[in-house]
Amino acid sequence: MAVLKVGLCVGCGVCAKACPHSAISVFEDGVRRIVFDSKKCEECSFECNEACPMGALEGKPDKVGLVFEFAYCVICGKRLNVVKEEAEYLAKKLIELGENPEIAFLCDNCKRKRLFGVANKYEAYLG
Repeated sequence: MAVLKVGLCVGCGVCAKACPHSAISVFEDGVRRIVFDSKKCEECSFECNEACPMGALEGKPDKVGLVFEFAYCVICGKRLNVVKEEAEYLAKKLIELGENPEIAFLCDNCKRKRLFGVANKYEAYLG
């Protein structure tokens, strides 16, 4: 029996990239939509199951559509290229690595400003 563990899916779309039959599609139009079309799903090695970093797929998923809202930079408000669930997952991974989880919720420009700010403080400290 096929199972899509919706609560585990972070909307990253890695499954769609792994599917050899294009049975999983990702659409972005203000939100990210992931659509599983079981009619296109043919014999395969369940590459989507293997590729999913969250273990959200088991077997052949039934036709289903998931919708995810994009995350926004906590400093400037710019829309990020990741959805909220992805950013939260990345923040948890950063915490596990002893890093600042805020980075997961920053746009590239604000990340650069933060890094240069740290570098400038370091240079000022060294004199």
